[in-house]
Amino acid sequence: MCTYVPNRVFFCKFDFFPSFLISSHVQIVELLLANGAHIDARNASSQRPSDLLRAIPGCKINLLHFTTLRCLAAAAISKHSLPYKREVPKMLEDFVEVH
Repeated sequence: MCTYVPNRVFFCKFDFFPSFLISSHVQIVELLLANGAHIDARNASSQRPSDLLRAIPGCKINLLHFTTLRCLAAAAISKHSLPYKREVPKMLEDFVEVH
């Protein structure tokens, strides 16, 4: 299941991968990525689409093509619990929170 969230963030949760659905899931993800969705934003279960895509057998999406420096910086801030609130604009606070 994929859910769109403002600022082009999408969250996906796949419980299983029936063979006839794998190609359609990959095509949907490719479409979302081509239109600016973030491959590294966490969902409510702290899963990232990039992690979930690795679980799809035969998935050929190159994750590095969709990972930006801005996303890497936000992920590093989150990973290392760096203080950022009130240090960056509110819009960037929201961005860091989903990474």
